[in-house]
Amino acid sequence: MVRLKDPLMGQKASKQLGHQLVYKTKKNKSFLTKYSKPGSVKAFTPSLSQEEKRIKYGQCVEEWRRKTQAEKEVYNNRAKGRSYSGWNLFLKECMLAPEGWVVDGYTYTTRRKLTIDHDLIDEDLVDFPVLVKLQSLPAVDFNKFNEDGHDIRFTKADGQTLLKYERERHDKVNQKGEYWVKVPNISKDADTDFYIYYRTEDTLDGEDPTNVWDNHFIAVYHLKESSGNAKDSTGNGHDGNFQGNLPMPIEGKIAKAQDLDGIGDYITMSVGTMANQTREVWVSVDAFAQYDGLVSSTSWVVGSGHFKIENSPNNCITWHINQSGADNKRRWLNLLIGVYYYAVAIYRGADGYMALYGNGDLKDSIYTQIGMTIQDVNRIGNEYNDARDINGKIDEVRISDIVRPPAYIKATYHSGNNTLLTYGNEETP
Repeated sequence: MVRLKDPLMGQKASKQLGHQLVYKTKKNKSFLTKYSKPGSVKAFTPSLSQEEKRIKYGQCVEEWRRKTQAEKEVYNNRAKGRSYSGWNLFLKECMLAPEGWVVDGYTYTTRRKLTIDHDLIDEDLVDFPVLVKLQSLPAVDFNKFNEDGHDIRFTKADGQTLLKYERERHDKVNQKGEYWVKVPNISKDADTDFYIYYRTEDTLDGEDPTNVWDNHFIAVYHLKESSGNAKDSTGNGHDGNFQGNLPMPIEGKIAKAQDLDGIGDYITMSVGTMANQTREVWVSVDAFAQYDGLVSSTSWVVGSGHFKIENSPNNCITWHINQSGADNKRRWLNLLIGVYYYAVAIYRGADGYMALYGNGDLKDSIYTQIGMTIQDVNRIGNEYNDARDINGKIDEVRISDIVRPPAYIKATYHSGNNTLLTYGNEETP
């Protein structure tokens, strides 16, 4: 039993049965029964039963306790010159508020169901990061969110179990918002539902970016920055360093991307060596040239790996492990200028298997003769010297130390392309 001091009457509260709070006076009479004069809890909640009042009051107490001192001062200032405190004012407004769903200690009166289409899931997925675009919500009104998006919460289908999420962008002015949500289990046999909750009341930020990405993500770059470094969202500390005229943020495939001019613009980073690798990128090419890097190595020796674009043959994305005397370039041909493509390069160290995926589909694969003995990944937008810089837009680079399965690659393409989810209409209690 946890003893909590009642912020209104100086009484004691016993926390029992999980979230249910029961408040009693020193005379062991119910607080909500005794204090029934005008302005009291009982007087301004006539439609609630005694038990509902207790639960509602407990929820209000928890919400008040979660507020910062600055947030409480707003109510104190509003109550100045009156016969009651800021706490009394908040309590009255809280008790009069429409009944709603209590999520993460806050009361919400609006939510929407989000549904993952199982027809696009080839195998069950675990801890999968799903993109949610607020601008795709039907008849969305950004005035119903906090201006900074701190109010937003995501839950499993039960409406209670919180899901980890990262806010890539919340832009009220331009009515755009992109969130990455970690969904623990996605079924290939049935649609997977989860919820987004939102409210107008000031709310503490609930995002937890580093826990969205599983332990096999070595680095995740959203490339949205307008200053500083290219932030690694995993928490592994593999931030990249912008070179040339970067950062140059531009509207990308998902929120902002970086616009590289092909003349010294690239990103350097150090993520270590990996026997198994998955390299992912969304790219839109402004001009195809020979040997311009996407997510590559600075080494040019036998066994080094190079994920790049080429103008020959036929404007392609290439996955190449340098191997003298052997043609092990895997290519995705006939790409167009100015179109975003999702490209994935994988390598499996145990048997030398390498494969190239495009827009979720396998394009080419081979078992290499020598293998990738140089296993570093340290350039985005450049291959291995300053003459091999890409001219185009790069967005959402991910590097993993495992071979991501085909089902993950397909689902990630549809998620980034905003074709994985169905966005439900707004629900109220």
